[in-house]
Amino acid sequence: DITYKDLVLLKSNNVTSIRTCHYPNAAFFYEMCDELGILVMSENNLETHGLAHVLPRNNELWTKHCVYRMQNMVRSYRNHPCIIFWSLGNESGIGKSFFTIKEAALALDKTRLIHYEPYHKVSDIVSSMYATQNSMQKIADNKTFIHSRALWNLGLGNLLTSGQYKDKPYIQCEYAHCMGNSLGNFGEYWDDFERNPRLTGGYIWDFADQSIKRVVDGQVQWTMGGDWGDKPNDGVFAYNGILRADRSPNPAFYEVFKCYQRIQCTLDAGVLHVCNKHSFRTLNDYTMELILRVNGIDKTTRTFDCATVLADLQPFAVGTFTLPKEFAIGDEKAEHCVIVKFRLKAACAYAPQGWVVAYDSFELNRLPAGAVHSKGKVNYDVDGNVLTVYAGATTYRLNVNTGTIDSITKGGFEYLTTPVKPQLWRAITNNDKYPPNNFVSFEKLLGLSKFRKAMTKLKCVGSRLTEGDALSVHFDMHMPYISGFGVDFTFYADGAARMSMRLTPTSDLIRYGFEFGLAEGMDGVTYYGKGEHETYCDRARNAIVGVYHKSGEEMTHDYLSPQENGNRMDVRWATIGAKQKIKITAVSHNFQLGVHPYTVQMLDEATHLHELGRLPYLTVNVDGAQRGVGGDIPAMACLKKQYKLPKFHTYTLSCDIAVD
Repeated sequence: DITYKDLVLLKSNNVTSIRTCHYPNAAFFYEMCDELGILVMSENNLETHGLAHVLPRNNELWTKHCVYRMQNMVRSYRNHPCIIFWSLGNESGIGKSFFTIKEAALALDKTRLIHYEPYHKVSDIVSSMYATQNSMQKIADNKTFIHSRALWNLGLGNLLTSGQYKDKPYIQCEYAHCMGNSLGNFGEYWDDFERNPRLTGGYIWDFADQSIKRVVDGQVQWTMGGDWGDKPNDGVFAYNGILRADRSPNPAFYEVFKCYQRIQCTLDAGVLHVCNKHSFRTLNDYTMELILRVNGIDKTTRTFDCATVLADLQPFAVGTFTLPKEFAIGDEKAEHCVIVKFRLKAACAYAPQGWVVAYDSFELNRLPAGAVHSKGKVNYDVDGNVLTVYAGATTYRLNVNTGTIDSITKGGFEYLTTPVKPQLWRAITNNDKYPPNNFVSFEKLLGLSKFRKAMTKLKCVGSRLTEGDALSVHFDMHMPYISGFGVDFTFYADGAARMSMRLTPTSDLIRYGFEFGLAEGMDGVTYYGKGEHETYCDRARNAIVGVYHKSGEEMTHDYLSPQENGNRMDVRWATIGAKQKIKITAVSHNFQLGVHPYTVQMLDEATHLHELGRLPYLTVNVDGAQRGVGGDIPAMACLKKQYKLPKFHTYTLSCDIAVD
């Protein structure tokens, strides 16, 4: 029953193929895959890994046992139509043994392709593990590339030339390692798969976090390697699933759904182009729902029967549909977005009626960020290091020694628990921390933690005040790895304040923005941006721009190994609170938003989810940008150039804050 629910969960979210790494599954698994229509690479029970340079290699005794296992698998499961590949095993080196194992399989079944990643000579498919996305085009173009870096070849791999693989399709039998906050670049991988016939897809590592739940003194603990006194162990490498151990989704799961969907749309001059990516079916079993979203709110919804408007659209064919007139831009002063969703007309084995199988969204127009404020005199007074600003009915108290806003009050209510201050550090992710134990971590080796230390040395070295139609306070800030660091707060007669920063790093940035803690009891987040789940610059294709409502707790995502989480991209504005509210509005460009019931420091210090406490107030991060999360190679970010924040570039951010 558990396995069936797992398979239904995968199938209903567009996963259509599974690799049984690194051994064959039980018989009922194949029966259920037959029923649900999930394709299977069935893998032999063979992995020698660290001993692969000698076993099985050419050893006749070991070969005999490996052949026995292969024959058992093929005899047991060859009548299951779900199986499309036989795999000889995993990470077991090369040698004559594998030709013998292959011959034994083919003697029993000649109807399937044979897969084996380390040894291209014995495989009908050229297969790789964790080839970076940057290498995809080289392989697609049939160029020489380094294949199968592994322990048994000291990580050197071997060069495959054009002639050695030109007649074989290519897959990634493991890729997109999803440990913690990961699966960046996944959309780019699928751009390559879609664009190049040689590149036929891959198998994500992996399905779900391998964690054992235990309860200690009433506290739920999700455990990892080493928590049971086990030595040696792989620590957080137990946590690398697109689902958590309880099968609740990690945010990467939504990205997988989107990239795997088998209906793809583009919009050109009011005409929707619909590509049917199914292999064997038309779109007649679906309805097409169109939604017009204006300034993030749904205004118009129409539903059409695909059997009528896209009648008998054949596999891999493209049909067109002209949008009704009411789906055009009506008000040039409002942002418009068209959303298209394809839903099941009737329930099926893996999903209920109305289930969304694919969706796309198209922003028809964007409005520039910014706001106009009332002009007028803003009063202030100075008492030692404290500058008090009276902006309409709102009072701001600044510390000129630290360059921060320490207090915001209105109607006798204090909105802040901790000051408004710069934040250039984020809690380190698993991809930044490899290896997690037993070695010197990349975090230290590559100096990725430098900004954590640098933040402790942040100080204000000068200030100046300018009066006019608004009151402006400029602070010159100093910290390691940053030059030209300026923070400005501008106060308006209507009570709003503009917080701005400008900086030029001498080392690649992780994030830049402002952070502050709200008053206790302020909860409830409404934001207009990409949602509704966590997004990062290299993992946001699943998101649709809209107005979303969340609690502070719902803005987080609890990775079993605590780390940076919960970011929202492309935010125009956000309001936090119920009776008392604070609103943040984009000015220079749309910002990124994080809201958590804990601090960055608390995330950094907790090694297990149950160690991560909760504060009685929310911490808010308003970022100009964060770098991506990456994830091509196990526990290594492999960030693309466009997802980095490179040194020597000047970064700016301006946002307005106002309280009510």
